[in-house]
Amino acid sequence: MAEVFLHSVRHWVVSEVSVAKTRSIVILLVLNTSIFVVSSQTETTERYQYEVIYQLGFIWKKAAEATLTLSPKESDTPDLFQAQLIARTVPFADKIFRVRDTLIADMQSDFQPLFYAKITSEDNVYRKDEIVYHRQPGKTIGETTLHRPHRNAIDHATLEADNIPALDMLSLFFYLRTLDFSSAQMHQRFEVNIFSGKRVELLSIEYLGRTLYTRPDKKQQGAYRLALRFKLEKGGKETDKISVLVSDDKFCYPLFMEGKLPFGSLKARYVGK
Repeated sequence: MAEVFLHSVRHWVVSEVSVAKTRSIVILLVLNTSIFVVSSQTETTERYQYEVIYQLGFIWKKAAEATLTLSPKESDTPDLFQAQLIARTVPFADKIFRVRDTLIADMQSDFQPLFYAKITSEDNVYRKDEIVYHRQPGKTIGETTLHRPHRNAIDHATLEADNIPALDMLSLFFYLRTLDFSSAQMHQRFEVNIFSGKRVELLSIEYLGRTLYTRPDKKQQGAYRLALRFKLEKGGKETDKISVLVSDDKFCYPLFMEGKLPFGSLKARYVGK
């Protein structure tokens, strides 16, 4: 939902980020996180539902809903898939900060993105970001176009990342499936680059062991505990962690996420297909 719980995850809990922006980030993060990693053998549309909860002390309030789908993409190139995330705040949250967001990612079967688009309407401000990926040996280039109708502008940027994977906040959670958490050591970190707007951010994925998660339907699911942290610049300070639980099966899909806000926290949880 507006960076729907995921796009600006980088600014997650950085002090200079406004409360509204942070709220937007949390929503996007959950949404992106809600991207379930689905087998490349998928022949039909996969659909997953999430709800986003705002918590302040004993107060728990549903703030947003998100639907994630993944489908084979019609193309002359085999094994291409398109993920789409649609998120929106519920009526009570609309009165505070209205969000209507759509994320789209075209990916290869190895979860490397080819194209990414983030279309947002947040607090009645429309934005559209697009990234076209080009890969060379040891390097990924992202041609970024940022549409800003509210100031009658279209901005362009060329992003570059070396050595480690370059992703966006939607394809990231498909990439999680390629990481061998079953053999990971406690506190082991995996790093990826994230293309976001006009910058490249470093994301650290820390493995924190196994646990059991009780889903809303009361069923228990084995899960890996992860912590996501972003660096906004080289040598810079890491953001506060975003806590994530993903299933410990081959799909490695997100079950639960939590991030702090200046006041309270936002939680996203899987509620069914």
